[in-house]
Amino acid sequence: MTKPPVLLTRRIPSAAFARLEAACDVDLHDGASPLPPDELKRRLKGKKALICLLTDKIDGAVVDAGLPDLKIVSNVAVGYDNVDVPAVKSRGVVFTNTPDVLTEATAELTWALILSLARRVTEGDRLIRRGGWRGWALDFMLGMELRGKQLGIIGRGRIGRAVAAKASAFGMTAVFAKHDLSLDELIVSSDVARLAVFAALPFVNSTAGILALAAVAGFANGFFRPAVLAGVPNLVAERDLAVATSLLQATDWLAAALGPILGGAIVSAAGADIVYWINAATFLFSALLLVRIPARLLQSEQGITRGHWHDLREGVALFRHSHALRAVLFGFGFAMLAGGLINASEIFLAKRALDSGAFGYGLLWSGTGVGLVTGSVLAGVLLEDRDALEGYALVFIPWAIGIFAAAVSPSIWVAALAMVLAGLGNGLTFPMTVVVVQRATSDRVRGRAFAVIISAHNALFALAMVAAAELTAAAGARWTYVIASGLIGCGACTAWAFARGADPHPSRPGEQAV
Repeated sequence: MTKPPVLLTRRIPSAAFARLEAACDVDLHDGASPLPPDELKRRLKGKKALICLLTDKIDGAVVDAGLPDLKIVSNVAVGYDNVDVPAVKSRGVVFTNTPDVLTEATAELTWALILSLARRVTEGDRLIRRGGWRGWALDFMLGMELRGKQLGIIGRGRIGRAVAAKASAFGMTAVFAKHDLSLDELIVSSDVARLAVFAALPFVNSTAGILALAAVAGFANGFFRPAVLAGVPNLVAERDLAVATSLLQATDWLAAALGPILGGAIVSAAGADIVYWINAATFLFSALLLVRIPARLLQSEQGITRGHWHDLREGVALFRHSHALRAVLFGFGFAMLAGGLINASEIFLAKRALDSGAFGYGLLWSGTGVGLVTGSVLAGVLLEDRDALEGYALVFIPWAIGIFAAAVSPSIWVAALAMVLAGLGNGLTFPMTVVVVQRATSDRVRGRAFAVIISAHNALFALAMVAAAELTAAAGARWTYVIASGLIGCGACTAWAFARGADPHPSRPGEQAV
């Protein structure tokens, strides 16, 4: 049987090379320098596999040179900054690396350095070599005993944990510098805070007290959502990320649609206090489920903070350097302005413009809810094996058309159908926005990226809601909807412009070894 042809860009350890040579027809570059790009492309033609090292830059053009025969790119390294992974995967080529292979080696070398410093090994070696030995003395090159000392470690990653695991062998205790909450701590703490809010509500009778508790719940939501969205890519395989994100959002919107209905029924039957206790119980249940997820599964690489404002600047810098991130920041930002106008004027559209009262308002919201859930489910299907940025601008279109159709609708029933279409577009757009951010950032900085974009979008939403009062009063709900439709259209154009200028297979900001 013919052996599959493989290009090996540099010699690897002999035992591994012997196994590879026994199974494959190996084209080995045995030089001391990396293959020049043109030679790499030439020699890759007809090969089934490329085995490269961290000195080789593998981008879309290199992969294209190996197609259609190339099936796998294997990087002999922990990190993969030298490989444009999205470009490889988008061409149907498998990518692998060697994660965790250097964790113990790096930890052992760390201890070699610690021992060398503590016992002055390198210093003593150099002294002997230059002829500085003058005889024994009790305090000569005495060094320092490790036993009983405390070892401080910055960063609780795999290597940090491996170093800490060896500390007890030398009689030391290891402590980790506490820079910021890990994702699992942040998510569970947010649930506990919201549990406390709803457990306290039955005992609060003043308006000020209720507002204060609502503010606490809002802050907890602000921590919870970025942390969850940042953690999802670590819980599922890359191929399942879009489906998982869309399912998460569909569930969220379904609960948001059904919650008021169930809550209203319970309040009518048993009063508000029982609803508060049910809410508290749901957050307790959520916290108990989340605490069972190991921290390493939610966050593979924790970013080290240099202070809140520095972290914020780093998060903003991600958007300055990425067309993909700017597409969702500004494109969806226009849509959030529209959302604020719609949310504030929807009740006036139903009650005044369409003369349908509370029933009409409920009908519009129901139509939106159906569209949101349907759109978010469809988003996962549409994004399977596709780049979310490719069709991102297009999904704004049904949203804009639906809002415009609702604005000019002759009856509440037509408006409700229009809101189904608008909700469908919104339901498609939001999960795609999340997936773009998830795929465009590394685990180290993903939470900061979500914090920036969610904060910016919520601020725009709030400003639009404030402006909607005056706008609706002056121009009416129909014109407010027309303006909102135009803003969503602006979002589509903005997203298209930035997506058009984006590298189709960019490297991810803040990329770290996996």
